[in-house]
Formats: sequence, structure tokens, C-alpha cells
Amino acid sequence: MKTNQFKKAASYCNIGLIIFTLALLGAAMAYFIEVSGLPQAESNLLFIKPCYYVVMLCSILIIAKEIRKFWAALKNKTTKADDPAEEIDDAVTVSKKTDTIKQFLDEHKEIVLIVFSFLYLGILKTLGYVFSTFFFLSAVLYLIGAFNKKLVIIVSALTVLILYVAFGVCLRVSLPKGILGF
Repeated sequence: MKTNQFKKAASYCNIGLIIFTLALLGAAMAYFIEVSGLPQAESNLLFIKPCYYVVMLCSILIIAKEIRKFWAALKNKTTKADDPAEEIDDAVTVSKKTDTIKQFLDEHKEIVLIVFSFLYLGILKTLGYVFSTFFFLSAVLYLIGAFNKKLVIIVSALTVLILYVAFGVCLRVSLPKGILGF
């Protein structure tokens, strides 16, 4: 009886997301440690330290959310109708083709994210930093569930602008320039 209840509760949390988050946190931690060992560590960590803390905080929040979903399902406080993704799917009627794509994206988010990352790296030199990063961020935001197109465009554009000004203008880091020259 307890095993079935545990399996049912485990189906409510996204184990793949937890594994991906832990892998991302591990990579960020390894990079932080690597940079800490370089000469002039203080100046090298000036930007990396806040970024590392943001990644750490986001990772903790994602894992906490998944654990909370698991415990709520284990205590039978959650039903499929309580899942916001289910409500969105029920409320929005779309074509069969869109449903199939959306279902595939929902079931394989981690794999699609990895594919998007490789595509981003592939088009970075051709399109340049600004356009590649804008398209990548837009795709990732849509993938994680931000369906408001205006919000996706605004967040992606502001993020690219802030990063471009911080790295390209203030820190004078050479960012990949695409066919349009920026």
C-alpha cells in the first residue's frame, strides 16, 4: 500500500528536472572552484560570485518546489486537477498538431533544453550573440511554461540588453558578432 502511494506521489514531481538542476548546480560549483584557484581570484570572482549565488538560489527553489509537490501528493493534498499545467491544457483548446508538440515538450523538457543549448552554440557565430541569445532565451522561456508572448519577448530582450551592456560595453568582452555585425 505504501509503495503504491509513494510511486503515485513520485509521479507528481519531475525527477528529470531535479537531476538536471543538480547537474547544473554541480557544473556551476566546479566552475566557481576552478576560477577561485586562478591567479587574481578576487577580480575573477567579481562577476562569477553573484552569478553562482543566483544559480544556487534558483536550484534550491526548483528542488524545494518539486519536493513540496511530492510531499503534498504523498499526503493526498494534490489531485491532477490541482496541477496548473493540467488546468491550462483543459482551458485552452488547440489543434491536434499543437497538442502533440506541447505534449512532447512537456514530457521531454530536459532533452529539448539540451538540444536547444547545442543549437544555440551552433548558431552563435552565424547570428551573433544578440540574436542567438534572444532566440535561445525565448525558446527556453516558452519551454518552461511562459506562454505570454509579450512577456517572453520583453524578458528576453531586456536580458540580452543587460548582458550586452555589462559584458560588451562595460567589461569590453569580445562577444560573437553575427552577419549583422553585433
